Amino acid sequence: LFFTSCLVFSSIGIGAIAYKILFAELVGWKANLLNALSYMIGMLGLLYIYYRGISVDIKLSLIVLYLPVGMISLCYIVYRYIKLYHVKTTKSHYIAILRRSSGFFLFTLLSIVVLQTDYMVISQRLTPADIVQYTVTMKIFGLVFFIYTAILQALWPICAELRVKQQWKKLNKMIGVNILLGSLYVVGCTIFIYLFKEQIFSVIAKDINYQVS
Repeated sequence: LFFTSCLVFSSIGIGAIAYKILFAELVGWKANLLNALSYMIGMLGLLYIYYRGISVDIKLSLIVLYLPVGMISLCYIVYRYIKLYHVKTTKSHYIAILRRSSGFFLFTLLSIVVLQTDYMVISQRLTPADIVQYTVTMKIFGLVFFIYTAILQALWPICAELRVKQQWKKLNKMIGVNILLGSLYVVGCTIFIYLFKEQIFSVIAKDINYQVS
């Protein structure tokens, strides 16, 4: 299972570079469309297995769900590589890219360490039922954060361009508006989830008693 998970999620991580390319080209909607399409294909695959009554283990379920996610993005990377194969590059191009991306890499690395620490702790302290409750709750809020993050990713190249052009007034205004709207969106979704927690959780994990005090 661990080996299969490593292969599947590594392909997704490598393929995610394709989405970064699209966001950098200011066509982030294409990245979101491809991402949503790939997950829909995986979900349809699981539904087909379920309604056909096909017996599968968790390893095959992971492959059915996530293989389209990795393959679609990897195919796009191969397509872009073939399309731009004739373009000549020099060492200075790579140095410029590495210099610009170093800050983003450090920020992403730190965020991964921080965001995954909770699972390391709960795996040592909580029961399996509590871990399932925690994981499902995180998945629900993960959907909320995904929508907001998708918008931020689409705006990221624009903010970078404004910074390079030193258009600080527009940049600060854009940041302020997005923080305000994002805060209202997250608070609104949190209230909605709290009010309808029983109905939401009964659909996702009906056999688990979920209570929030």
